[in-house]
Amino acid sequence: MVVAQLCIRAQSCGVTRPFRRVMTTATGSGTAPKARWWMPGATAVVTGANKGIGFDIARRLAEEGFAVKLTARTDTAGSDAVARLTKAVPQLAAPPAYYLLDQRDPASVEALGAALECDCPAGVDLLICNAGLAFPEGTLGAGEALESIAVNYTGTALVCERLMPLMLASAAASSGAKPRIVTVCSGAGKLDILSSEATRRRFDESKTRAEVDALMAEFVQSIRDGTHEELFCNDLYGMSKLGMAVYTRVLARELGEHALVTAVCPGYCATDLTVVRDGQIATDGYQSSAVGADTPVWAALLPAETATGQFFSERTPQPF
Repeated sequence: MVVAQLCIRAQSCGVTRPFRRVMTTATGSGTAPKARWWMPGATAVVTGANKGIGFDIARRLAEEGFAVKLTARTDTAGSDAVARLTKAVPQLAAPPAYYLLDQRDPASVEALGAALECDCPAGVDLLICNAGLAFPEGTLGAGEALESIAVNYTGTALVCERLMPLMLASAAASSGAKPRIVTVCSGAGKLDILSSEATRRRFDESKTRAEVDALMAEFVQSIRDGTHEELFCNDLYGMSKLGMAVYTRVLARELGEHALVTAVCPGYCATDLTVVRDGQIATDGYQSSAVGADTPVWAALLPAETATGQFFSERTPQPF
């Protein structure tokens, strides 16, 4: 992906709108900074937002005045989430809407982009990539690795790149406030999970998505060969989230001053991704999804002068 090419595509879409910054104090939720970079009705897209952390992110953004576009994998889940969001936030700046998205399917990502181009002529100001997949602990197979990577890493990259023209043509872009991308990563997917120093160095020095793609493909092959513990690790979720985090840093470098790109860890939350083997959501010692939504929303609302390409946990910078 080349920023110049994305800028050309954004300009050709003719997506523009007037913009003004709104200066206000933080709301009762304690989320927003004193200087708001967004205007009421600014568009926020949140993937995987029909439940759990994603829904709480969508709710918090709606409370801050965003027009929320959430994604779900089924019409039932999406329409239910919109109804709950409407009930939870009585004074909405704009009605929420849902879109179908299965990040494993490039055609689904393309359909999302086409729909948003039609429905959001003023562009997309904020994208929070929350959709994710986790197999039960201990699962380790090449097929499961491919699916984990397809959702958590590749799907996230496809969504970011498909929506980027809409973001580069948004009100935030035209005002200098910068469009925002927040990827919901994990503390379980950081460089220190890798057993090989050479592999760790390759991830750390990756400058392009192609380099990250190659490393993820090598991880899958290492499972087939039985060398994954020596060269990578034995955690499918952690590896897919590591790819996501490293890609976030790659994207931040590529976009430079054109956008504010941030990776966050929401913490260990009681959601469908933390189910125990009997199918029940484990809650002992886990924080709520509402708490998990705090850092992603806080990162999304940071001022424009914030350095891009950072990783945050509990509102605190962390190493990748």
